[in-house]
This record gives sequence, C-alpha cells and structure tokens, in this order.
Amino acid sequence: MKLFYYSSPNSSGEIDFVTQIESLVVPIEVKASENLQAKSLKAFHQKWQNEFSVRTSLADFRRDGWLTNIPLYGIHNIEMCILPPSPM
Repeated sequence: MKLFYYSSPNSSGEIDFVTQIESLVVPIEVKASENLQAKSLKAFHQKWQNEFSVRTSLADFRRDGWLTNIPLYGIHNIEMCILPPSPM
C-alpha cells in the first residue's frame, strides 16, 4: 500500500495519510487519543467528495456516513473495513 501526505494549498489543514484502495482515494487521519475531532478530514471530504474517509484512534470501530473509525490496533484491516465483501 502506497501512502501519501496531503496539505491544502493555504496550509489550513493536512491529512496524515492518503492512499488508494482499488479505485477509491482514502484519506486517513491518525488520532493518538479519544479526541475524535477531525476538522481536516471533514474539509478534505467536503472539497473532494470522496466516498470513504478513515480516522484511526483509541475509540471503537464505527461507521458514520462517509467516516469510518478504525481502532489503532485494527488499522491493518483497513481494506476489509472499506471494501464490500467479495462474492464467493
């Protein structure tokens, strides 16, 4: 998985990592605490209208519309959390 860094041109926000999972561009914000504010992630989503955004933190797994929170210990499963299950 290739990871990139994103900073808006006016430096008002940055995204820790941006990656591509299949055809999806997925921004990833890493939070080291349970403070779950993700202003830069929301601004990125509003600008680019990406289908999924990921925040990884100490909080439990949950989906809230465009935002998926993945616990820090589960980030290795990011593709399983984003992509629909494959047909058998």
